Amino acid sequence: MDPHTFTQVVRGAWPELESGGTVCGLVGLHTCGNLASTMLRIFSNMSTCRAVVSVACCYMKLHTLSDEMDYPGYPLSKFVCSLPGFMLSYQAREVACHAIEMYISRLRLGAENLKVHCYRASLEEIIMKHWPQHHHAGLRSVTHAHKMEFSQYAVAAVSRLRDIEIPAEDLTSARTKHNLSRWMQVVIYYSLRLLLAPVVESVILLDRLIFLYETGAAESLLVPTFDPLLSPRNHVLVALKPTNKL
Repeated sequence: MDPHTFTQVVRGAWPELESGGTVCGLVGLHTCGNLASTMLRIFSNMSTCRAVVSVACCYMKLHTLSDEMDYPGYPLSKFVCSLPGFMLSYQAREVACHAIEMYISRLRLGAENLKVHCYRASLEEIIMKHWPQHHHAGLRSVTHAHKMEFSQYAVAAVSRLRDIEIPAEDLTSARTKHNLSRWMQVVIYYSLRLLLAPVVESVILLDRLIFLYETGAAESLLVPTFDPLLSPRNHVLVALKPTNKL
């Protein structure tokens, strides 16, 4: 939904916002993908919207300028658009959704607990071989996957994708066995990759702060509020319009 349509929905639900000096605020908890950006656009363009509190998530679902969207989720600010190499790949935005703190706690329980990343990578290779249209498909989360055989995990993980049935020969092929033998390398790679997660998330969140600064409509800040072990998205963006701007 674009911000103009959303604004009409809000005004239709609360017509008093158009008269009598009534004001409102927007609160978004784990606003997925473009919804967080849409909220900020509404806030900056709707005079009766005086505050916004946003906890975003699912950065990989953001539409970008390369998607040829009228209202891209990233970047929002003119400043970031002017920077060379400002684009963030799907992979970069996906890794930004993970918390180092949570991964560290899992590592302390033993690296074998993280075999699931190798399982997921091996399964992805099989999926791409037969069903490339399911690239980046949302697979079922499998509890205690590291205690399972890969074949059990694979069948459980794709159970929500109706048109996929993993060939038995792929589950036990020499290629798959070779991939699974490298599980420790995958854990190391994943750990190194996660070191960049806070950097990418900072770029996305600061782009939003700069956008609000550029609109001249708000004073805003980022507050690390939640325990990242409980909520990987622990930063809250808060913005208020000065009272004399209404």
